[in-house]
Amino acid sequence: MTTDETITSRSLRVDQLLLDNDNPRHEITMTQREAIHEMIEGQKEKMSNLANDIAINGLDRSSLLIVMPHQEESDKFIVLEGNRRLTAIKLLLEPSLAELGGSQSFQKQIKEASNLFQSKFKAGFAIGCVVYIVILGDL
Repeated sequence: MTTDETITSRSLRVDQLLLDNDNPRHEITMTQREAIHEMIEGQKEKMSNLANDIAINGLDRSSLLIVMPHQEESDKFIVLEGNRRLTAIKLLLEPSLAELGGSQSFQKQIKEASNLFQSKFKAGFAIGCVVYIVILGDL
């Protein structure tokens, strides 16, 4: 068996990016909503601070997300590195997601950051990603 690896960089829309349900930062989850809940539950303060920083400064262009293509959905990508950043962006774009694990205070902080973020960044916000593809084949 041979392995062929390809690495490219690409801008992807947020709706193309999926949190890693098998992320070592939390228990294995079955859905994206569960993954968001786990990310919030374990790191409310960090998530709030990160969302606020992204709302003010945008994403650090030197820290691209690392993703791999989803095996079943050809237009989707699983985030291998950058799940906290993706969670923060998803919260900024849809602040009602903060209800999945956040206190009233957390929800308020996310809503305020979301208002700032949405006033500064266009709809269809795209994120710079490194796409990692591994192809297994026969010799």
